[in-house]
Amino acid sequence: MYNVTLPDELIERLRPIARIYADNYRLFLGTTQDSAEKTLEQANEKLREAGIDELLDEVNGYITEKAK
Repeated sequence: MYNVTLPDELIERLRPIARIYADNYRLFLGTTQDSAEKTLEQANEKLREAGIDELLDEVNGYITEKAK
């Protein structure tokens, strides 16, 4: 694969997203005791609020540029 190191600024902006995944790890493993549908909806809302779509675009663009 690619050996790319992301800039510190992008890494810092990804930290809230990593926390959301960590907070909901049971959901992503399929072992949540709560309503999976409701928990997924809440996790997705938090991810959107954290700007996951924009960050993914930026990370993908950065990797694409470095891979040239």
